[in-house]
Parts: sequence; structure tokens; C-alpha cells
Amino acid sequence: MYAKTSARLALSALVFFLLNFQPLPAAWARHTPRLQGALEQLVEVSRFAPQQLDALATQRGTSVAGGRVAVVVEAQRESDVPQLQKLLVQQGAEAVDAFQRLIEARVPLSRLSALARAAGVDYIRLPYTPRTTSTTSEGVALIGARAY
Repeated sequence: MYAKTSARLALSALVFFLLNFQPLPAAWARHTPRLQGALEQLVEVSRFAPQQLDALATQRGTSVAGGRVAVVVEAQRESDVPQLQKLLVQQGAEAVDAFQRLIEARVPLSRLSALARAAGVDYIRLPYTPRTTSTTSEGVALIGARAY
């Protein structure tokens, strides 16, 4: 008796799902898991509403100059860095600097999605921004150091 009821419930759930299934929005189909969400938003806005790009970039704590945005490319392995630096230059990136597995560059927004799918790329994100804290107990006032 219990098995028949469970089977009927499963069948009912399947029929309900099939009748009410909606395809995923187009933006979800273009989602790139290796690209930070804020960068994905900048790419989409640059395509469909370029007049709002500067406002969104400011809101996300970055800027877009000449169609390029500053990013950090995190390589899967340190041995992937030279290959990724060459790829970045080929894709039109400027000021490619590297340290260990991290590569910093200004990359054209139009190339970010393709770059995120490249072999050796682990993740592409905005650079971290240092923030001051209210802690002055480590001798800042004593030695006259300024806040960065």
C-alpha cells in the first residue's frame, strides 16, 4: 500500500514539473562560474545599457576606462601564469603584472567571458581594496604613520 502511494506521489510530482517547466532565463544560460558576479554584471550592462556602465562600475567599486576594467586573474597553478600572461596580451589587456598564481591586468570587458573559459584560469575577480580600520593600537599614532 505504501509503495503504491509513494509511486503515485512521485508520478504526480513528475507530471506537475513537466507541465509547469519554464526554460531558464537567457542571462542564466550565459553565466560563467569562473567570473565574479560583479564582472558579469559589467559585461551585460556594457552590451545592453552602455550609458549605465560608469554608474554600475562606481557602485561596484571599480572604473571602466577605454572599455577596460582592472581584474585579478587567479591561475589554477603557478606554472599556468606565463601562458595566461601571453593570452591576456593577445586579448588586448594592459599592464600585466603577476605574483605567484595572481595576474593583475586591465582587460577589455568584451573579452572577459571568453577569458574566464580559458585553460588554466581558476577565477577572475575585481582587485581587493584595502580599507582602514579604527585600530590605532599598533603604534600608528606613535610613529606618525598615515592611513593608507
